[in-house]
Amino acid sequence: MRFIRTICLVASILSPGATAGTAAAADMAPGGTMLVLDSSSSMWAEVEGAPKFVLLKDTVEGVLQSLPEGEPVGLFAYGHRRKGDCLDADLVASPEAPRKEAVEALRNLMPLGDAPIATALVRAAERTSHAVLVASGGETCEADPCAAAAALKEKNSDLTVDVIAYAAADRASLACIAQATAGRFLDAPGATELAGALAELLLYDGGRPPSTAPTRVTLKASLMPGGPLIPRNLSWKVSPAAGGAPVFLKENTGIAEAELLPGSYEIEVQWTGWKTGETKRGIARAQVRPEGAQAITVAVDLALPVTLQAPESALEAEVVSVAWQGPDNLGATIAVADVNDAPRESLAYFATGPARLRSAVGPDALAEANLQLPGEAGTYEVRYVLGDPNLVLARRRIEVRPRNYALIAPEEAPAASAIEVGWDGPALRGDGISIVRAGASEPLDRSHFVEVGKANPVAIAMPAEPGDYEIRYVLGIGSVVKARLAIRAMEVGARLQGPETAEGGSMIEVRWDGPQDWQDDEISVARRGSERSPESLVALSEDGERVMPARLRVPAIPGAYEILYIVNPGRNVVARAPLTITPSHATLSAPGSVRRGEPIEVGYTGAGYEGDRVVLVPAIQPDHTMWGVTAARGFDAKPDGRTGTIGAGLTDGPGVYELRYVTGMQNQVLARTKVMITE
Repeated sequence: MRFIRTICLVASILSPGATAGTAAAADMAPGGTMLVLDSSSSMWAEVEGAPKFVLLKDTVEGVLQSLPEGEPVGLFAYGHRRKGDCLDADLVASPEAPRKEAVEALRNLMPLGDAPIATALVRAAERTSHAVLVASGGETCEADPCAAAAALKEKNSDLTVDVIAYAAADRASLACIAQATAGRFLDAPGATELAGALAELLLYDGGRPPSTAPTRVTLKASLMPGGPLIPRNLSWKVSPAAGGAPVFLKENTGIAEAELLPGSYEIEVQWTGWKTGETKRGIARAQVRPEGAQAITVAVDLALPVTLQAPESALEAEVVSVAWQGPDNLGATIAVADVNDAPRESLAYFATGPARLRSAVGPDALAEANLQLPGEAGTYEVRYVLGDPNLVLARRRIEVRPRNYALIAPEEAPAASAIEVGWDGPALRGDGISIVRAGASEPLDRSHFVEVGKANPVAIAMPAEPGDYEIRYVLGIGSVVKARLAIRAMEVGARLQGPETAEGGSMIEVRWDGPQDWQDDEISVARRGSERSPESLVALSEDGERVMPARLRVPAIPGAYEILYIVNPGRNVVARAPLTITPSHATLSAPGSVRRGEPIEVGYTGAGYEGDRVVLVPAIQPDHTMWGVTAARGFDAKPDGRTGTIGAGLTDGPGVYELRYVTGMQNQVLARTKVMITE
């Protein structure tokens, strides 16, 4: 027997952000052994009545156990951490790790995510010059694994990738990888062929008769097919399949090791660790092969009867009735999922316990509840899923058929205008119409989105920025875009006529000409180059009537400003006119000192605009706090006023005070004079 220092690369990659695995792999000498296991969601598909990953892990465990302890073997996995992540890959056991640790890491892998084969090849080639790729499906990320393999071969002429297609429908995209690297391509449609292919590539010289010596067999039990391994409270019995006395017995253990002669066996396991105390059992037929080691997983049947009824087909996003009876007290759910999704993954679900209470039927009767289907056509599963442990107890295939969607709208409309959009769709809760930039990757823009409800057509505002856009019908479930219609937002304009200069804080009149039928447009005065000033803003319609001319107060701070015409929604500025704001002036006169409790007679000059006031404050009070000081601390300044009185009650405490003339706009201090309050 020879042991080839080449182990399985199963469509995988270590992401640049990985931590523990990265350091370990970096120390690995080129040409060392690397075993990378496919843990993508495609491994949930069944082969010979069990998920593909169960048979793959058993087969690879046998290979690991067959290799001598000193043989350096690293374990890689991809797709076992997250869905939708094409960099989800980890080194789960370094080549230097004890064989026991590598086997334990292998047993803990569970399929979940994508299959980034091209990226996996690139990462693996950094750590070995000879790999065996075992893949159950093609690339699921945006990459070309064949081109990647050819580029890697050109970079490293010693690189060879052998490929095993394990129950794979797309063989062509895998065979070209072997061809590009001068490797071998083996097709393994089932578990037996997979075991033979791995043995041929990794263990045997070939051409020698099989051994008749006992095979070391690792016996494992899982909760249902593909469920977690059971670590304890197991009793094993192995008997010849043709009948006869047991050849192996072991009680009250976990994973067991047996020496079995090659041949066919019936393996029975009993488990006494279920939460109710009942004994659960599992039985499997298995063929023990000669040579090396072997691992066999037997599924323990929890014997929890479940009835699940669902329609065989329905329309996209349709709400269907599902009937069930099962162990609702164990945290069960009814879910709809992709056929290759892990038990904990779903597209929509409801908890069976609360749903049964709402249906007002007893635990032994069929309960019914509604489940919303995915918004994209395809083949799915309705599942009865146990909560703890997370297991699928029953499943029903359902074909989701496409439905008709349509949009009716103008080809173009002025920016920020309101348009009407006609639609045809299911009008489910959360469905809506959105306007987004043409080619936008996000399905909708919340600032331009309206739920369809019962209105048809719906009114929606165009974006304020001119350009090319898309009107989209978006499903509420999953935010799936079901219909698109191009529309152009046309540029709009306006004209402004107002003064070139104005005194700070004063009222000005602006004549304007803007787009027709706009209801929410505004005129604002803002610093030159700004987009809007909330302090100087006026609407151009009142109760649906146009305001002409528009009257608004300008800021009190002098400087270079602009009068702006703003269209809404979107607050897009479509016209500007320059405006210079000049300072507003004021003066104050008062006695230099006043006795405590006496009023203060004040003389003043100033424009007396709305909100202007004369107030008495401590001399140390900062000017920027004047927004909080009202006329209650003094008196309102009048346009024709010249004198005023600070009430006696404001001069209680002795000290240094200031009289200040403060503008109503922006609370600017235009004049000040000190007053001493004495005893």
